[in-house]
Amino acid sequence: MVITSDGYGLIPVLAESFIIYPGERYDFLIDANQTISYYWIRGEIVEMDPARRVEAILRYVGATIEEPTTSKQKCSSNNRCVVVNCPKSHYKETAYTDCITNNQLEAEATDDPAPVLEPGKSQKFFFNFAFNPFEFGLKSSISGRSFLFPSVSALFQSKEITNLCEKADCGEEKTCYCTHSIDVDFGKTVQMVFSNHGAGSFTHHPLHLHGYFFYVLKMGLATYNETTGMIMGDNEDVLCPDGPNSFCNNPTWKNSSWIDGEIPGLKLKRPPRKDTIIIPKGGYVVFRFVANNPGVWMLHCHFKNHFNDGMALLVNDSFSRHPPPPEIFPVCHGYPRIYKPPVTKITSSTPTAAPQIQEGMYTRADYWLAVEKEMHTKRDKVILKGFSKLCSFKGYSKSSLIIL
Repeated sequence: MVITSDGYGLIPVLAESFIIYPGERYDFLIDANQTISYYWIRGEIVEMDPARRVEAILRYVGATIEEPTTSKQKCSSNNRCVVVNCPKSHYKETAYTDCITNNQLEAEATDDPAPVLEPGKSQKFFFNFAFNPFEFGLKSSISGRSFLFPSVSALFQSKEITNLCEKADCGEEKTCYCTHSIDVDFGKTVQMVFSNHGAGSFTHHPLHLHGYFFYVLKMGLATYNETTGMIMGDNEDVLCPDGPNSFCNNPTWKNSSWIDGEIPGLKLKRPPRKDTIIIPKGGYVVFRFVANNPGVWMLHCHFKNHFNDGMALLVNDSFSRHPPPPEIFPVCHGYPRIYKPPVTKITSSTPTAAPQIQEGMYTRADYWLAVEKEMHTKRDKVILKGFSKLCSFKGYSKSSLIIL
């Protein structure tokens, strides 16, 4: 029995099994009402060879020590199986298995409805998860923008980011490489739609958003053959402007009334809360959250190779409310540094010789140099101290500057 997802309670659902993707968490209960013995608990890979699996043993107190011999439930027309968190609508007919999508689950809480969209108090975004099928290595992207990590802190040094997508050569039938970010305003309801359409739609994608637990309002699935369980085509709610075989970098709703109006079929009462949701192949997901957690939050596919390959973006949340860093907070840069800082103003103090140490071997004099550096914002001031050491040993001398 599935009872929670990503830490939020659900109305319990009795199931034979559930599908869990990277980043997701599920809690479930097992009714231990069987004969005293040993039983297998299995986890199988659903998108690869099913022989690859993990196993655990459930042992009843008093059972003799032996390896379990139990097998999976036999699904039949009289005893159908239920699978929770399906990324598709149908298994093949002879599987006798019913799918429950995440959108069909209901929150346990009765006092946590989805936030509403109000004119002037909301923002909408529509993105497509895909690969570039014509580029070697199938480069991952979100709406044709393959994410490049900035060489500086996006939170404290945002003005130094040099490869933002606004400056890149992005377009419909291409992939550009840049630091993809979007701005959301404090207090506004943010509605995001993520599709998985077009020529670069090859698999499902577990989307993970840092900083929030969003409300899952709708999941649209691809068209499946009810007999074979095979995918037949992309969900027709989404329109790719340059055709179904395009990159679909600028997806929109096929029904234009959905763009500025309310999308039909949204679960506004008791929607499940999650921070990771599957974007099904050929389908889409609609979710909302209220922007009330200032910061720069990563949104990305939780398949590691997809993430590392560019399927990510930054949610720049309530920029004007970002707290300043401490005065002595360090700054970082890539190498070689692209950003050119302001000219450094240097003031020096009168050198003070250190006392002689081990006379006859060497002499050391300490010199302190204070460097005051005004950074790109008035609030940042870094004091660097240099330690200059002059040494001599048996007629050989050298000087060195050590940055502390």
